[in-house]
Amino acid sequence: MSSRIIPGGLFDGGISPSGPLESAGGEPKKTRAPVDERQERLIVLLMGNFLDPETLRDLQQIVGLRYEMNKEIDCFLEKIRELLKAALLEEHEAAKKDVRTQLRKLDALRNQIRETEQERNGCGERVAKAMAAFRSAKQERENLSKYATSKAIETADNRIREAEQTVDAANKKAAEALQRLNYLTLTEMKFAQDELARLKAVAEELDAKISGRGYVDALGIWHAPREPML
Repeated sequence: MSSRIIPGGLFDGGISPSGPLESAGGEPKKTRAPVDERQERLIVLLMGNFLDPETLRDLQQIVGLRYEMNKEIDCFLEKIRELLKAALLEEHEAAKKDVRTQLRKLDALRNQIRETEQERNGCGERVAKAMAAFRSAKQERENLSKYATSKAIETADNRIREAEQTVDAANKKAAEALQRLNYLTLTEMKFAQDELARLKAVAEELDAKISGRGYVDALGIWHAPREPML
């Protein structure tokens, strides 16, 4: 296919640079507006009285060829547009799926946080019970008579040591549960929420491109509204 004829090219319309041109004296030079396709057809009709039949026939043929070429180009551009639209729609569906997946991850993380909170609360209760048993063992040891047998004293001391070990173990588990809870709430949750915001922004940007509404991209650049793709 030959290159597309520029509108106005047949009648010295040419391609005009943007902005006013300056003459040698610095004054703006007046430029002729390009001739569009409908104007060219009108000119062909009007010039029928001034051109010989052969030249007029050639002119009509050239204008007709350009019209057919423009139709081919329009069809080709529409095909490209449909391909781009299909790709954009597919990308949008994938972006929405990513958002749904991230929402499920957030729900799972919230459940995990609730379970960890329950575990921490249970650890706190076990610490309290262990501390109560430790104080009871110490009290029993203090209540022994100074005339108690060595075996009774040894048994009371062993109870104190065992109770103390139980307190240490309960405190350790409680600290580990609190550490996990802090990591989930302060680190994992923040990362998951930030990721959700990013994925939503991607989906919203794609939706704006499809619908034609204006939007601000991830770099903070404003994109003006345009013709919807659907």
